Amino acid sequence: MINDKIESDITATTSMKADVLVVEDNLLYQELILEQLSILGYQCDLALDGIDGIKHWENADYKIIFTDCNMPNLNGYEMTKKIRYLEKLYNKRTTPIVAITGAAMTEDVDYGLSTGIDDFVNKPILLKDLKDIIDKWHVDD
Repeated sequence: MINDKIESDITATTSMKADVLVVEDNLLYQELILEQLSILGYQCDLALDGIDGIKHWENADYKIIFTDCNMPNLNGYEMTKKIRYLEKLYNKRTTPIVAITGAAMTEDVDYGLSTGIDDFVNKPILLKDLKDIIDKWHVDD
């Protein structure tokens, strides 16, 4: 009976469609943001770099993307530029992209905004800050 309940919960969780994409290469920050988003009630997909992030974006309809700015292979800024280009090319709705950064200096913010990033949240991410960003950008249909 208890095992049936646990199995049912696992099936429900894994069958839920994720509407948040987290693009982060650092294991510690992956665990932190996924746990915080889970506490806030969001199902998430995880991409390990910008290339993986674009692949995920092409195969799902996310309500919001959180991305690290500095990653190997393709950083968050370049990933954002590519997604913005593809949104226009495919006439898709604009997905809010929020940069997760430890260095939100004025020039970093200006550059990020010029690439199409919508907002910034500082590392280490506080649950309150994450909730505020979600409340601001996550659009329910």
